[in-house]
Amino acid sequence: MEPISLKASGRARRRLLANRVAEIAAVVAAAIAILALGVWALVHWYRRSSATATNQTQLRGSSAAVEHSVELNSSRDYEFFL
Repeated sequence: MEPISLKASGRARRRLLANRVAEIAAVVAAAIAILALGVWALVHWYRRSSATATNQTQLRGSSAAVEHSVELNSSRDYEFFL
């Protein structure tokens, strides 16, 4: 009696190959999504920080206005997570 081969052949081999390709594509898509989210977060953070710096430069004469600006920016940070 011949030993049983556990090596895939024919249709099973093609299915294994297709599954491997699909798995690699899913991992690449997830990596791209995570990278895009990171880039979006950095751009969003940079825009908010540059706008805050501009507002604080314009309002530098009034300490009450600067404190109000800081309060608004800190509340905006929490809105991001809601």
